[in-house]
Amino acid sequence: MRYDIGKDFAVNLKINADLDARMAKFYYEPIRAGRVRGSLTVTPKLVSASATISGGVLEPVEGLTVRGVAGRANLTSDQKVSALLTGTALGGEVEADLAVDIVKERWDVIGKLDPSVKSTLENFAAGTVGTGRLGVTVRGGGWETLDLRGTVSGTPNTSVAGFALRTLTGDWRYADRLEANVSAVTTLVGQDVALNARVTTRGERVLVDAKANGNLLEQPLSATAKIDVLNGVTSITATGKALRGKVSVAGKIAGERLNFSSQFAKLQLPVPFPSALTGSANASGTVTDLRVAGLLSEATLRIPNVKKTSYSGAFNLAWNGQRLSSDATLAGGDLMWRGDLVNTAGSSGDAGLHAQLKRLGRSARRSIRAATDPARRAARGCDGAGNARVDWRENHWALGC
Repeated sequence: MRYDIGKDFAVNLKINADLDARMAKFYYEPIRAGRVRGSLTVTPKLVSASATISGGVLEPVEGLTVRGVAGRANLTSDQKVSALLTGTALGGEVEADLAVDIVKERWDVIGKLDPSVKSTLENFAAGTVGTGRLGVTVRGGGWETLDLRGTVSGTPNTSVAGFALRTLTGDWRYADRLEANVSAVTTLVGQDVALNARVTTRGERVLVDAKANGNLLEQPLSATAKIDVLNGVTSITATGKALRGKVSVAGKIAGERLNFSSQFAKLQLPVPFPSALTGSANASGTVTDLRVAGLLSEATLRIPNVKKTSYSGAFNLAWNGQRLSSDATLAGGDLMWRGDLVNTAGSSGDAGLHAQLKRLGRSARRSIRAATDPARRAARGCDGAGNARVDWRENHWALGC
């Protein structure tokens, strides 16, 4: 400390200090820990301070802790503090430009962070799993209350609850709760589906209103969903249109495990003859290992030269992330179906269906072939039970043996 007293009794002070950062909580309440080392200078014309911050811990919003805060801060004579800080939060790096106006009791921040999806979900939607990283920008401030806003984007390998997201963008706001609008594109059975969601928080609960639009098995898909995340469990209810019919779904996700039940009406299969399926199904597994078992209360199949058009029965589906396998038995065995939908969208953007119809009469088999194969080749080598093979690729059907 130095005192310089001139004829005007001017005072010049320089004080070196090593302080606990929590002494500044009155000016910036989110401070939880840290050290401040620097000097305070007092002259007849100004009061200023310069300090180095290390080992800091901040909690700017509930549930978000920034650790390892370090950087430099400066205080000017008009009681304004500016600081450039770095730290870590949610498994990523944080950079922030902080300004505090002590007289006006206001702090403002401009920053960015790149949290991991895994850590972000653990903090704000416990029990939901994910991979990849986010890019988040922050701008805003407050004192006794706060108002923060920003944008969010995802890396190409981002996934949430097992759903791979090719793109992810959005904007957000945090005042007394988090509100966000997010858009994403995912792939479902080899075809793109666009997702739009509004996210809000209420205490520990996360609520999502979502919409999906795209294609499923070359048919339009549209749906709305309500999602509720609490205590590690995600509950979903959804209604929509798929395969030219109506679908309703209800279920839960815990980690990557899915359990859903659904009702559907008048679904039209991608087969070379008119169809309409009504029934129910239950699904369990993950998005890359999914099993579906269902009942058909009414299945309308208008197969040429087959008088019977209305069936009932059961079906099973299995999806392994690349191939959709299916089998169905209708009307006590009058008609059996087994087939695979091969997802080749990663390379060529299309898909192929390879299936087998059993116990069809020869006249029906030839009639279907004539209707779907422009070459009208004769069916040869079919077994006596009337089995037939169906192949579809790029919207072309062929029926053979």
